[in-house]
Amino acid sequence: LANLARNPAFAPTMRASGIGELLLSLARRKDTSEIRRSVAESVFIYVHGADETHPGTRQLMDEGLIENYCTPLLRCSLDLAQFRHMVPFLNYSVLVLAILAGRY
Repeated sequence: LANLARNPAFAPTMRASGIGELLLSLARRKDTSEIRRSVAESVFIYVHGADETHPGTRQLMDEGLIENYCTPLLRCSLDLAQFRHMVPFLNYSVLVLAILAGRY
């Protein structure tokens, strides 16, 4: 799903499908595992993160996305350390930040 969301040919279809809202809903559920929450948040950002006006993007930012997710995600990627029970790949972590910064 993350790879499809990164593909310019599929990203518009994914945005139109409503998958972003499903991912955001999954990330907000209390019974979602930390690993699934991380993937859901990252893929949501791949799909909608460049749209600062999207309600889900604003909600995540208001909830501390940068300090609670992006910063520790990148640190753990650089240190090859676990974040939410998995070691994140650097290329995906950098992409999250690049999208939010409007560079992708």
